[in-house]
Amino acid sequence: METPEPPNPRISRRQASAEESRRKLLEAALSHFSRRSYDEVTAAEITDTAGVAAGLLFHHFQNKRGIYLEALAEATRRLEAAHDTDHEAEPGVQVRQMLHHHFTYLIENRELALNVILARNAVGHEASDAFELTRWDTITWACRLLDLDPDHPALRLMWRTFGGASDQLTVTLLQTGRPYAIDSLVEALVEILAGALRGAAVLDPELEVGKAVDELRRHKPSAR
Repeated sequence: METPEPPNPRISRRQASAEESRRKLLEAALSHFSRRSYDEVTAAEITDTAGVAAGLLFHHFQNKRGIYLEALAEATRRLEAAHDTDHEAEPGVQVRQMLHHHFTYLIENRELALNVILARNAVGHEASDAFELTRWDTITWACRLLDLDPDHPALRLMWRTFGGASDQLTVTLLQTGRPYAIDSLVEALVEILAGALRGAAVLDPELEVGKAVDELRRHKPSAR
């Protein structure tokens, strides 16, 4: 039996250095794109902030567009990670937990939300498409949680409507200030979601959404 060769420490150090440079570039890109639009940010500004050689941006990401798309992907991953819920809780509770975490993350990262996550059309359809894939993962999760078919055409249409309403509500709040408690925002969106589900049943009368709507409404906090 052959003895495996020991790892080359120089290669390991080189890989670690490359990963560290990539991480610095990505954090610098997130910082710049959060504060200014895509067109206003230059590749030189990103590399200067990261403290790395200019050529490394092109080595890791090809160009400014490439690092913007990766910055958007990273921002989306962070938002998705913030959606964690108590998997033992009832579906209506989990939906509220997810929405609460969603709002909390976007409010705490206002500039990132406005200029990267919610402004994903800055470089064309690639950014928007990547975000939509993540959104549909969340929608699929919610559908299965509420015992609904995520592939049903009427449901997909109304989920898309709900997503657009959620985005517009969030942008307006972040741009104008937040006079409402997060729990109130969550309940408002739950009402919009329940309405979207009922709308899907109007489009397809054979679609059963009553149990899902009841589950959402059942966990509505009592009025004080």
